[in-house]
Amino acid sequence: MRQYKIFKIIGIAWLQKHIAPNDEVMDLGCGLMPITRKLKCRRLIGIDAWLPNIEKMRKTFRDNPPGYEYQLWNFDLNDTFLSAANDDSIDVSLAIDLIEHFEKEDALKLIDHMERMSRKRIIIYTPSGFVWQERVENVEFQRHRCCFEPEEFEAMGYEVFMRIGGNIRSFLAVKEV
Repeated sequence: MRQYKIFKIIGIAWLQKHIAPNDEVMDLGCGLMPITRKLKCRRLIGIDAWLPNIEKMRKTFRDNPPGYEYQLWNFDLNDTFLSAANDDSIDVSLAIDLIEHFEKEDALKLIDHMERMSRKRIIIYTPSGFVWQERVENVEFQRHRCCFEPEEFEAMGYEVFMRIGGNIRSFLAVKEV
């Protein structure tokens, strides 16, 4: 097995080191943003298909500190929506625990759109291999539909970091554009 760099999830440092304070960040499939809502960045855009998540996050961000800009959008992350986004329109695109919720072909299309939309980098965090997860709280979006291995991202030009700790084998893939 190939040896990859490793990282450990402690707070948000593992993610923040890839994001500058002046970056505009798009968090695709943001959910309730347990990690990304604490990022130090100029602008944070959260997009999620599940409207209750967006509504909860709008209440959470209502009292943002000055100088911090956010937007929360309720969209399905399908090819139609993503095709409408401009090229090089965001500094950093994130997909944290997202791509495994799509069919493989659709996940690859999402990654292609992330690469097209991003000016600086793409950051993807996902389980390594298939991890069974059925619907959660009757939300169909939560079901896992595909899997990826670190080698697939390495072949696409990503730097891969294997997570240590935690109960699920997972990895972070980062690509500079």
